[in-house]
Amino acid sequence: MGYTVYYESTAEVPDEVQDRVRADADRYATERIWLHCEPIAFWDDDCGEPGHLVGGVKPNLMPDSEHLAAFRQAPLPGGTLTDAMEILRRLSGEYGIEWRIFDEHGTQFGHIHGGVIDPQLRHWMHQIDSPSDLPPHLPDTPDPRPPADRDDDEPVIIKFRLPDE
Repeated sequence: MGYTVYYESTAEVPDEVQDRVRADADRYATERIWLHCEPIAFWDDDCGEPGHLVGGVKPNLMPDSEHLAAFRQAPLPGGTLTDAMEILRRLSGEYGIEWRIFDEHGTQFGHIHGGVIDPQLRHWMHQIDSPSDLPPHLPDTPDPRPPADRDDDEPVIIKFRLPDE
């Protein structure tokens, strides 16, 4: 089970531009180790509106200890949801594409237009990448809470809210 953040161009993108956008997204993704979020990738043409670029990423708020240990040895910085959205921002500026960002429930988080991430989306990204409700330990360290305070059968609930308008 996971949470997917979707992105879609708001207008059709010509095939030859789509090919360049996909190649640039792949190239930008090599600048990070994607432990905390999947890198930007675009799905086949049968997803979304005809001619639009569509994709999705899943933030990984609790990486397993094996991947976390390997990440600590990696020579590149870690990729987060903010880094994924930064790739869309770069593509927006370079190709004039506007992106709408939303989830599987239809919640609209904002837009990226003209190489600029709107303030509402930036605020939401920060909440995902820096949640205050995460447990006070990393997955590869012992849980500092007394055993009586733990309930390992219960999922950690992380609350997010959009800024008031």
